[in-house]
Amino acid sequence: MGAPLFRVTDHVCKACFGRILERELPDGTVVSRCADCEARADGPASAICACGALPKGFRTRLVCIKNPRPREEAPSEIVVAEAAAP
Repeated sequence: MGAPLFRVTDHVCKACFGRILERELPDGTVVSRCADCEARADGPASAICACGALPKGFRTRLVCIKNPRPREEAPSEIVVAEAAAP
């Protein structure tokens, strides 16, 4: 049996905005990595996601969303946007 495969998530890397991949190892541990810059973390996508890029207490919050208007100059399927105020 080969190594577990990565699955594509709906999150992007806080370092480069590349797509985050996630996989579960045979022991149940989840690991994540960026498909572009290869940033890695033990844990789910949120460990390296742009959703958590700003420090707690910061007025602005970020969230990963499906690109509402993909076009030639901005074709990414998932982008980062400012979250709505709570």
